[in-house]
Amino acid sequence: MAVKLVVFDLDGTVVDHEGKPTSSTLEKIRRLIDEGIPVASISGRSISKSQYPFEQHTDFADELYVGSYNGAVALDRDRDGVRRPLHEERMPEDAFRAVIEELGQAGINYIYCHLKLGDRGLESEDYMTLRRDKTIDDMTLQTATQFVIDPDLTAKISDGAFGAPPKILICPGEAAREALYEDLRERFAGRLYIERTDADRVEAMNPSVNKAKALASICEASGVAIEDAMAIGDGSNDLPMLEAAGVGCLLGNADDRTKAAAEDVHHVTAFQDNGFTEAVERFVFGS
Repeated sequence: MAVKLVVFDLDGTVVDHEGKPTSSTLEKIRRLIDEGIPVASISGRSISKSQYPFEQHTDFADELYVGSYNGAVALDRDRDGVRRPLHEERMPEDAFRAVIEELGQAGINYIYCHLKLGDRGLESEDYMTLRRDKTIDDMTLQTATQFVIDPDLTAKISDGAFGAPPKILICPGEAAREALYEDLRERFAGRLYIERTDADRVEAMNPSVNKAKALASICEASGVAIEDAMAIGDGSNDLPMLEAAGVGCLLGNADDRTKAAAEDVHHVTAFQDNGFTEAVERFVFGS
């Protein structure tokens, strides 16, 4: 098949732990765009931080479609300064408030993704959290995220000051992450989509959300059938889009659990061994 659209995850797929893309990655993205192949990132990041790794590369940054919040939101490529919203799904209000109440009772920190979208795209976007901790510091280093620290955030949500977001990031720390993930996934089954992200956090979203939803909306906007798309990623939250695309490529730095769960995907080398470049060369350019 001829690949007509390339989508990729960001962290661990095309950018390193400092949030920087490699020179070979940038070269391949430029070549794809130069040859008329639409390109998109679909990640767990916010909209603004999805664009951060490429904002200095003005020769192609505006050409990228953007999927954010693990697929809960997708935006068109920049057209005369406007990135039209293609897709948006927020957490169910009742489930959102229930999980926030439980986190507050347990004293677990979280990140509230305060997002406003309009017809012309992003209007405002803030990451709000109760306090600084290792996770917050790591995210600041990796993506230059600026956090709004508000110890009264839980109370304000309970009082109705803030509505349901596209997602929340829950920050229990690495040692407690797996137990909390299993607990939330069981108790909120059917009400929230609970997924692991990085080694120390869990994200919660609308149960219908995944990266394949953003992929489908970007395919529609770009006029490409999903079976003609290629998706590249390294995490368990990438599997829905890898399996939905005509060609899915899982990088070798994926953990063993993700590799075992992957179905009908191609396995390529790890990020540090230029796995993204390998995937594009093999399946797009036929090298």
